[in-house]
Amino acid sequence: MRLRVLTWIVTATCVALSGCEKKDGDGSSGTRGTEGRVEFTFLRSCFFGCPLEQPLLAGTRERIGLSDQGDVAGLQVESSDPERAELAIERECHCERDGESTARVAVAENARCDERWTKHCDNTVLVAAHAAGEVELTLRDEDDALIDRVSIRIAEPERARFRATLPERLGAIEVTEIDLQPEQSAQIELTLYDADGRELLAPEGVDWRIGNAEVATVSAFLLGSSAEVDAGSIVSVQARNEGETTLTVTVPGFDTELAIRVVP
Repeated sequence: MRLRVLTWIVTATCVALSGCEKKDGDGSSGTRGTEGRVEFTFLRSCFFGCPLEQPLLAGTRERIGLSDQGDVAGLQVESSDPERAELAIERECHCERDGESTARVAVAENARCDERWTKHCDNTVLVAAHAAGEVELTLRDEDDALIDRVSIRIAEPERARFRATLPERLGAIEVTEIDLQPEQSAQIELTLYDADGRELLAPEGVDWRIGNAEVATVSAFLLGSSAEVDAGSIVSVQARNEGETTLTVTVPGFDTELAIRVVP
C-alpha cells in the first residue's frame, strides 16, 4: 500500500512549522474508512501522521492524507455538516524518478513524465474545523459512486498545559511562569485537552497575546515578532526589558495564561 505523502517530507516540514510536532506514541498508521478502501491520516500535526480518532481543536485547519483509492482522478469530498467542518480536495501531481521515491518534480495533472520517471497524482483533503462535534467525511468518485467514509472529531478544550524550553536548559519542562533575562528567548509549547483528556490537534487557530510588548514579544514560524500572533501550538517568547507581563492564549471556548518575568 502506497501512502499519498512521503513521510520524510512531512517530517522536515513539521520540524520548522509551529504546531507541527511529534507526539508521544506517534505511528505511521492512520484510520481505515468504514468501507475499508482508504486510510485517512492527519498530516500537519504529527511527524508521521495521526489517526482521525485524535480530535481537532475547534477553529483550526488540518490536512488529511489519503491512501489507495483516495488518489483517483475526479475525487469528490462531502461534509455531513459544512457549518461544523468545511472540506475540500487539493490534487497535486509529480514525476518520480524510478527507484528513487525522494526524487520528485512537480507537474501539471495533464503533463507527461520523461523516460525512467513515473507520474503520481495525490489527493489531500483540506479541513477547516469550525465548531465542536462529529462530522462524517464522504469520498466519491467522478461518477458519484461511494469510495469510503470516516468520522472527524472536533472539540473545545477543557484544560491546558504549558511546556517551555528555556535558555541554557536541556529539554522542555512544564511551567506556569517563566523568568528570562533581556534578549533571551524561550520556546513555549501549549497542549490542549478535551473533556475526556484527549489531546487536541491544533496546527493553527491559537491566538497568543503578550500583555506588555515593552517587556516581551511573541513570534511563530514565518509570522515575525509582535505583541500578538495567530499560530499553532508552539511559539517563541523574546524578552525585551525588565518587568512582568502575561502571555494569554485564546481559542474557541477557552483561554489560559502564562506569567513572564524579565529579570536582570
